[in-house]
Amino acid sequence: MQLSGTRVDFVDFHGYPQQGTTPGDTTVLLQYAVEYGKEVNSLRSVIQATVPTRANQIGIEVGEWELNWGGSAQDYTNFHSVWVASTLGNILKAGGWSLFFADKGNALFMNPHTITDQYGHVVNIVPDDTNPAYHGIGMFTGEGLFQGFGNTMVDATTTLPNVEVFASDNPKNIVVINKNPSLTQNATFSLNGVNSGTIDVWRKDEAVLFPNPPIKPGTLSLQNGTFTYQLPPFSVTTFVIHTQSGAAPTIPPSPTTAATPNPTHTPNNTSFSTSVFLFPVTAICEAVTVLKSKLNKPHDAERIVQKFHSGEFPLQAVDKDILVQATTLFNPYGSKRNTLFDAVIATLAKQLEADAISSFEGWYRKIGLREPYQL
Repeated sequence: MQLSGTRVDFVDFHGYPQQGTTPGDTTVLLQYAVEYGKEVNSLRSVIQATVPTRANQIGIEVGEWELNWGGSAQDYTNFHSVWVASTLGNILKAGGWSLFFADKGNALFMNPHTITDQYGHVVNIVPDDTNPAYHGIGMFTGEGLFQGFGNTMVDATTTLPNVEVFASDNPKNIVVINKNPSLTQNATFSLNGVNSGTIDVWRKDEAVLFPNPPIKPGTLSLQNGTFTYQLPPFSVTTFVIHTQSGAAPTIPPSPTTAATPNPTHTPNNTSFSTSVFLFPVTAICEAVTVLKSKLNKPHDAERIVQKFHSGEFPLQAVDKDILVQATTLFNPYGSKRNTLFDAVIATLAKQLEADAISSFEGWYRKIGLREPYQL
């Protein structure tokens, strides 16, 4: 930092609390989750002391983190969701950026696999299934099920032991984590600046099988800025607040997209990136086809179709000129992973001057296009 502080755009560090060959102590692991946020704050102090004139321009990224760095102990448990939600909340609260590794089994399970959880439930896992970490993150993103966390984090405190609370504005969400493994906690919430409305409750807890998404137990009434709720043991609960002036829109999950991000960072008031996502019509067709025919996930295919009909995907048309240009990038004798669909997306990205393409295909980088992590 002393040598390159005038040129640095962000500082990155990685962290894993355990190797994962044997289950760790959950209390210690949850303390480690809090440490991520403390490390972000500590690193920011170093930046401010070393290059004070540029400190506000230098982001801090936890560029790789997970529960285990070697084994898979506790990966396929609900605790994994709780731990990931706690860690992500603390990173965001401290003003850090997060790049998680990784919320799918992929090569770990090349064939269908059976896992028996701690309660004796037999769970069938197939390649490319998400693991519980996905749902820990999903309590912030909404997973396409509900309105995601807002772009500004606001102050939130609690006096309840072993409970964490993270709140946002634009839109208004509250994520609450009960880290106690056996105690249900009664919580009373008092909101500033919001008097009345409704609150959709989404919850991931021990009653939900570890690979399954959060459930919606119901909707609460917000009166005089207060409401009460019982937080089950080892649970993550997201309260989606709809004021009487209207509800904020849902942010859907995406197939391959071209994105134009506008990242911001403010040390004292955490702001998150806002992006304009465009969905080429060919990407929608490809995603639905792969989900239905190759991965045998008709329900996920149906969700994409439903979101297309509801207008939640901002579509980008593909005309004859785009297709013709795409054929100049497409090599019929090249890798089977690089398809004409990819060439169409690359052509659109170049034409629209997109900052990044959200995709796992390394081919885009080879032709000079960037992925979000490179911004």
